[in-house]
Amino acid sequence: MKLKLLMIPAILCAVPCLTNCSSEVFYDLVVYNQDTVIQTSKINIFNNAILPTLDASQYAPGKVFLGFGCNEFVPGVSKKRDFYHEKDLVRFNDVKKYASGKTIRMNTIYCDPQDEPKLYFVLGWYAKTNTSGLSTDIIDGFVPMLKNYMYTTFNLTDSEWEDVEVRAYDGDVATIGGNITFDGDVDIFIGAGSNFGTTGQVTYTDRGSFPTKGAENRFIYQLNDKEVTKTMFSYMRSKEVRTYFGG
Repeated sequence: MKLKLLMIPAILCAVPCLTNCSSEVFYDLVVYNQDTVIQTSKINIFNNAILPTLDASQYAPGKVFLGFGCNEFVPGVSKKRDFYHEKDLVRFNDVKKYASGKTIRMNTIYCDPQDEPKLYFVLGWYAKTNTSGLSTDIIDGFVPMLKNYMYTTFNLTDSEWEDVEVRAYDGDVATIGGNITFDGDVDIFIGAGSNFGTTGQVTYTDRGSFPTKGAENRFIYQLNDKEVTKTMFSYMRSKEVRTYFGG
């Protein structure tokens, strides 16, 4: 009984530490577009923030919109992966080092067209699972296959692999088509239907069937004629890849 009586004060003393724990303190994540605040979110290790979407009227004239970031764009050094996309999830631990007091400033990032960083290869996929038959788990399982093929075929360096992006697009066909056209760097897109070019208004140079589990009439689209794209289009239609995705 003495032990229990002695432990009670210690437990009671610990309560204020739990209620005043620094992890429960909120920070303001303030998003600016050209020095105008467009969103403020409360954020800590238990609460993330979702970045906003801009419309065309909000973009800086004559500039290329790269996304959002707490750091600045440096021509010839910065990569697109250095910045967040619209609707991206922001975790407190990833941005806390930029805090000033209890405020974290994040800016829209623009560059001049000639300074826009280029990616080595972009594979887009339709993230509307019930329609496309594709999911994050399925794509994550495919990435090691993709990496192995590209390292072997193109003799990629680790730096070049970092410039390979597998990017999800969600929404209806018109929405994903508009976003793909706006991004302007997708080389191949998988999981869309036959209306990708009509309703989606995406220009492509080739297409083929791309069967997936639980979905019908899915296609793969080649969006340009770069040598890397043409090689990857052939690979994505190989028996190995088609078997993985369910074709």
